[in-house]
Amino acid sequence: MAESPPAQQPPSQPPSSGTGANAPSRPPPSGKLDLMLGGVDRVARLQTIAAVVLGLALIAIPLYLWRRPRSESPPVTSAVVGSAPGSPFGDGGVPDAAGSASAEPSVSLSDAKVLECHDTGSKRTRPEDCDHLAAVEKGLATAIGASATCLGGTGPGGVGGTLTYVVDASFLRKHRPLELSIPRDGRSLKGLHGTQIGQAVSGCAAIVKKGMESVALDGVPHAHARYKVAITATYAAPPASGTQ
Repeated sequence: MAESPPAQQPPSQPPSSGTGANAPSRPPPSGKLDLMLGGVDRVARLQTIAAVVLGLALIAIPLYLWRRPRSESPPVTSAVVGSAPGSPFGDGGVPDAAGSASAEPSVSLSDAKVLECHDTGSKRTRPEDCDHLAAVEKGLATAIGASATCLGGTGPGGVGGTLTYVVDASFLRKHRPLELSIPRDGRSLKGLHGTQIGQAVSGCAAIVKKGMESVALDGVPHAHARYKVAITATYAAPPASGTQ
């Protein structure tokens, strides 16, 4: 009896690739998921920190403005001695030793004027062609400003007037290179006579000489060997006693 051929098996199906419509979704790898979650947490932390800092700033700034120290006293001002308009030194800025509350300055200064300049020999230079000794002129003006009240105690109630201070500056003279004088034709004081004028002039000159002690000729630019520089000071008479 003949044997029947074996039954044919159906061909095996290849494994599904999972790309079909009914294929289940595959979760992302765990490494990418952790990275995404870490980024979200970092952003959240940064936002929280920024919110805390902003809140502290909103609280701290008003507290500082409210509790900061305040100056209750007004600024202190003092009377100053001014220079005459057009003076190269502007306002003298020298405190009035008497503390005068008058609106008028106690002393005003003219522009510094070079009376003469010359070198050794017979040659002479016209005053208008002389250069200026800026350091000497400034020092003289400051020293005169310190003498603002030098006439205040002379005579009844004090006096006023003008005094012309002349500085003889020599770059060749080793001993006393700066000498101060007040010529007789440069004195005009009201209400004084005789010895009173001499005493008033001596008192003012002593103050100006002391103020000039710090002035030196070393390093001062100059074109000539000797100069004479003058500044005229106008002293305002103090108000009479009992007047405003």
